[in-house]
Amino acid sequence: MKGEKTIIQQLNKVLTYELTSINQFFLHARMFGNWGFNELNEKSLQKIDQRYETGRQTDRAYSDAGRLT
Repeated sequence: MKGEKTIIQQLNKVLTYELTSINQFFLHARMFGNWGFNELNEKSLQKIDQRYETGRQTDRAYSDAGRLT
């Protein structure tokens, strides 16, 4: 991928944080569901969807950064 190294490094950090948070929310949602906390389960699943969309936006930023050079 072409682009300025510092920008790509920052985007890698953001992507890592987003993927980590998605995994945590998914784990917590499953735990809440198993424990019978259905409302918390649903809210956590909604957060996963929001984080997933953020990840898609980050992917879009990656492809835009590659086109700048």
